[in-house]
Amino acid sequence: YINFTTERQDRIPTSIIIAMAGVESAWGKSRFAVDGNNLFGIRTWDLNLPHLKPKDIPDAKFGVKMYETKCDSVKDMINILNNHPAYEDFRIERAKQLKNNKWHYQKLLAGIKAWSTNVKYPAMIYATIVDKQLP
Repeated sequence: YINFTTERQDRIPTSIIIAMAGVESAWGKSRFAVDGNNLFGIRTWDLNLPHLKPKDIPDAKFGVKMYETKCDSVKDMINILNNHPAYEDFRIERAKQLKNNKWHYQKLLAGIKAWSTNVKYPAMIYATIVDKQLP
């Protein structure tokens, strides 16, 4: 719903949202998804905000953000992709593809590589879209 109330030029393809949420949250089963409504592993370095620490890094200088609802995490993910400087290439490619009215996911996903430290992350998201036959 949130994505559809966003201006067309700022929308994230639904399949990318679903695939990223699935990969990042173990399809909603991760501790961060269950206890913190965080579907995307979104971090915060402001430890005054509600957050969860990774169990294997209890003294981490960051936390994984907690949200009131899962929809709030989707809204934040959309906001991050639309505004954070690390995703400028994503926004440029999305604008090009919107003009053609057709998604080329591999090109578009190259612009989200900063989301993860895993260099294969864009390929993982693409494989999830294909495997799950996401819209």
